[in-house]
Amino acid sequence: MTSPIGATAAFVLGLAALAALPAAGQALRGAGRERCALDGVAIAAGRRVRVVDAAGGAHSFCCVDCAATWTASSAARPREIFATDEASGVEVRAQDAWFVRSSVVACPETGCTIHVFADRASAESNAESFRGVVLTGDERPFRVPR
Repeated sequence: MTSPIGATAAFVLGLAALAALPAAGQALRGAGRERCALDGVAIAAGRRVRVVDAAGGAHSFCCVDCAATWTASSAARPREIFATDEASGVEVRAQDAWFVRSSVVACPETGCTIHVFADRASAESNAESFRGVVLTGDERPFRVPR
């Protein structure tokens, strides 16, 4: 036979264990790591894409493909899109960025093969080195013409 005090203690311990589950899950997944708004993949600093929506809310993505998929399916037109320059790690506006599609995978988790560069020379050098192509016109992600 269980005493009322023992049953209460077991109940309180059970509640404490339930309350700790979210923190334990975060710790196992890598607490504090920014995650892709589309698929939940951890975002590597050198390939982050950030979309600012019409209301000013920021949404981060693990690769160009995820950001492009999200913006294409979003009802609201993004206010601004930023992509991380692969060479420097600096964020640049997507409309000013140069995109290269190559056989080299930019994001292993998604298979994205689009690379981002802040300047044309870096993009062309990358395309030449890795048998890629600099994306222009309608090929560019986010439908931002150059």
